[in-house]
Amino acid sequence: MANDPRETKQVQMIELSRLIFDQDNPRFGAEAGLVTNQTEILDLIVNDYGVDDVLSSLAVNGYFSGEPIIVREIENSNSLKVVEGNRRLAACLILANDPRAKNQVARRRNIAHSIKHQPDSEIPVILYTLQDDNKEIISYLGVRHIAAAQPWDSYAKAAWVAKVIDENGLSLEEVTTMVGEKTGTISRMLEGYYFISQLMSLAKFKPEDSYRRGRGSNTKYPFSWVYTFLGNPPARKFLGLAAGAPKKNPIPEGKIEDAVTVIDALFGNSSKGRRPSIEDSRKIGNLASVLNDPEKIVYLRRGDTVDEIEKKFLPITDQLSDGFTECIEQLSAITAALAKTPLEREEAQKFLPPVHKIRLLAKDVYEKLKQSADDGIDDL
Repeated sequence: MANDPRETKQVQMIELSRLIFDQDNPRFGAEAGLVTNQTEILDLIVNDYGVDDVLSSLAVNGYFSGEPIIVREIENSNSLKVVEGNRRLAACLILANDPRAKNQVARRRNIAHSIKHQPDSEIPVILYTLQDDNKEIISYLGVRHIAAAQPWDSYAKAAWVAKVIDENGLSLEEVTTMVGEKTGTISRMLEGYYFISQLMSLAKFKPEDSYRRGRGSNTKYPFSWVYTFLGNPPARKFLGLAAGAPKKNPIPEGKIEDAVTVIDALFGNSSKGRRPSIEDSRKIGNLASVLNDPEKIVYLRRGDTVDEIEKKFLPITDQLSDGFTECIEQLSAITAALAKTPLEREEAQKFLPPVHKIRLLAKDVYEKLKQSADDGIDDL
């Protein structure tokens, strides 16, 4: 277990003006790195994660010294980057009327009657300098948000691990050892993150085109569906994914369009007018199974749903049983409706052609079944 920096490092009081949000915070999900203005980042934190509970606590009790913010020194700068405690910093800035909270004036006004303490101009922090070993803070944040009771959502976890590996030259094994994660879930999440990132970098997947919505730090599509799908052997074989530790750009060059096929099947694609092939996550395994059969893949590429594809390949006896049952139910309902509300002559005439077609089809089915019957069937 990682050491708690509150037990190993001295707490300092630092002016709010020196503390800045980290624009690359993985918890910001797809917005990480895109929102660079400090005011916009503060608004993002307020809108996506909420600060009202923290605001109320600070207004009534003041800042609790036992919960220092964790910050990092920035080279050639007097500012300090917050790596843990963004909501607390946002709440402090709102209460202090900091210029970065200019869009949150109404929120402060709403709790003005609750303010019992002078807003803090300095708050307790634990500072990691440029000389400190990055592994200590990596280990602490990993245990806190990856493997413990206050976890980030799956996309934020995967983005954080990818960032740590990229910036510190660590292996996935080293990171998982540092944070105490032993289930293998992080490996699957990271592979999903690399998979979807490769498609996005090639402009083969645009999150805003997804019909399926996600949660937490990644609301445009359900990221967990990606790594869950990739855990199925038929999916890995179809996509040519290698075994072993996840690597950037895991999709082989010749499999990019196949990857587009499965992502469109998972989430749909509004720009193509292509609806998803599954209704919910319980069908992810069924979608992967479709990839075992080249003939079924043709229907998947065409945009059929998994249910439609599975129905096409049912044994003939099941198809007949299901089809006849459905026909009987529909025709029974229509018969009851006509008995209750007879149609006018002109309206009835409009429906005669399709009914005649149904009658001919039914006769054709009857003749085929009669021919196949060993002992014949009496005429209707």
